[in-house]
Amino acid sequence: MSVFPLRLPSQGLRELVREVAASERISQNEFIVQAVAHEVLLRGATLADDLERAAKRIGELTDAEYAKIVDRSLADFAQGEGLAEPLPARAIDLEDAAQAEPGTDSLGVVAAFESARADSAQD
Repeated sequence: MSVFPLRLPSQGLRELVREVAASERISQNEFIVQAVAHEVLLRGATLADDLERAAKRIGELTDAEYAKIVDRSLADFAQGEGLAEPLPARAIDLEDAAQAEPGTDSLGVVAAFESARADSAQD
C-alpha cells in the first residue's frame, strides 16, 4: 500500500468527512478511498460518453462532407459530359486503310507505345 498525503481545504469539509465516516462505521481513510473511487468511475464514464458523442458527431460531419464531395463530383462529371470532346473522333476510310502497307502505323499508335516504353526504361 502506498501513502498519499491529503489536505482538505476547509475545516468544515474535514468535519463532514469525520461525521460521515463515523455514521458509516468506517475509517476516514476508507471513506475518502470510496469517495475517490466513486468519483473516478463517474468522471471516467462521463468522459467516455463525451468522447463517444464527439466521435459520433465527427463521423456524421465527415459523412456529410463526403456526400457533398460525391455530389459535386457527379455534378462536375455531368457538366463535363455536355462539353465537346477534347479529341474529336474521326472516321477512318476503310479503302484507305486497306491500301496502306501492312505494318504501317498511320495513326502513330505503335510509335506512342514505343516512346512510352523507351521513357520508362530510362527511369
